[in-house]
Amino acid sequence: MNSEKIEIFLARLYTDQKLLQSFLENPAQTLNNQDLGEEEKAAMQNIDRDGLQMASNSYKNKRKKRQSLKTKSNFLQLINKVKEKLKRK
Repeated sequence: MNSEKIEIFLARLYTDQKLLQSFLENPAQTLNNQDLGEEEKAAMQNIDRDGLQMASNSYKNKRKKRQSLKTKSNFLQLINKVKEKLKRK
């Protein structure tokens, strides 16, 4: 079994909502379109789908939070630059 291929596919499931939805609705069809061997496909057929969805949602929330923090950080940097420019005048 090629665990690297499974890890890559799982990462895609965690980050691609359309792929995840397709997999949850029809795992066999979705797996047929992937670069996985028969052993990997069989392992994915038996995956805990509730756990998979929970992990996907968790990663999605973490990405949103990180993006929000990045946006706030960028905004604060902009505010500080404006303050510095105003001090120079």
